[in-house]
Amino acid sequence: MKRDKSTILENQMLADGIYKMTLETPECAFTAPGQFAMLEVPEKFLRRPISVSSYDSDRYVLIYKVVGDGTKKLSRMEPGEKISSLTGLGNGYDVDTIPDGCTLIGGGIGIPPMLGLAKSLVIAGKKCRVILGFNTANEVFLVDEFKNFTDDITVMTADGSYGQKGFVTDAFDTLDYACACGPLKMLQALVVAMFLAVPYWKHRYVKKKGDANHG
Repeated sequence: MKRDKSTILENQMLADGIYKMTLETPECAFTAPGQFAMLEVPEKFLRRPISVSSYDSDRYVLIYKVVGDGTKKLSRMEPGEKISSLTGLGNGYDVDTIPDGCTLIGGGIGIPPMLGLAKSLVIAGKKCRVILGFNTANEVFLVDEFKNFTDDITVMTADGSYGQKGFVTDAFDTLDYACACGPLKMLQALVVAMFLAVPYWKHRYVKKKGDANHG
């Protein structure tokens, strides 16, 4: 963990209520995909936890959803402003333990850390399949970015307005190993679907991370 003052380089809307914030820091503390930062919001007592989408030695990218007054204030911050942050939090994913050909499943604002994981897997010489879930077309984001790392992408929307109609659990018949991040209900449904799709003696592993929305 590292406490620092990061400089906002970019803060733009990607989709309905979804924003991308790129920050510059003197020394990036992130070491694994799936970690998160705690941002200090002006005039708010509690910091906001946001998963990192990507990072390098001196900058990192956070993608967040406006769900309350705190994230609304974040969305109004301008490039050049400073923001206090705690970075490098959480264990993240251990890429060495993830097998080649695994499935990455993201739902809503749980999708950004899956992008970082896809990039890390490709760097490690591993392939992956990606399943992304959204409510509707105007909430879709990062699909093109995932295409930089895999051609095997399935996009599901609950109303069928983009990609295939249904939920992430409708996108597979069998599943051996998956890493997932998204709403708790999605993760619960995913675990049930995986156990129903694969014979008991062939079960491998679902590594999941929650994405509680903090306003």
